[in-house]
Amino acid sequence: MVILEHTFANSYGKPANASYSPPKGCGPTGSWASVIFNLTTTSIGTQYDRLGMLYLNDIEVWRTSTAEPSKQGIIWTVTRDMSKYTPLLSRPGSFSLDIGNIVDQSLRLTGNFEVTLSAKFYPPTPNFPATKKADKIINMGHGLGNNMTSFLTFPQVRPFP
Repeated sequence: MVILEHTFANSYGKPANASYSPPKGCGPTGSWASVIFNLTTTSIGTQYDRLGMLYLNDIEVWRTSTAEPSKQGIIWTVTRDMSKYTPLLSRPGSFSLDIGNIVDQSLRLTGNFEVTLSAKFYPPTPNFPATKKADKIINMGHGLGNNMTSFLTFPQVRPFP
């Protein structure tokens, strides 16, 4: 299933947001053998590599980086086993994908990132039973509930006098 498709151009502070509902026809909801996400990105132009974060209900579930594109263009795909997030994926929610990017001719930064995020849910079989579920998933971020991404931060360490 496609979760979201988005073009990241001048996208700092502008994550792509998408509603989510658990899929049907992949076995009983929450009893999947495996859940694999696929992030496919294309870009043509000059650009730096960018940090990307994927949040589900304000909980960071994936951090990645884009490749640095070329003038000829590139395409790359990254997959990730998301089975450990089955409890979160078992109920409706919202995804936010944040890839901050700048497109500015005066800076010679010309590359957009065309992104497709999809997921494949594998039903359990006798040889591949349902994955074990986490007892608890703790949000280590700010969890502001506003579909805006936020990094996990720690208080500044102050040296002893």
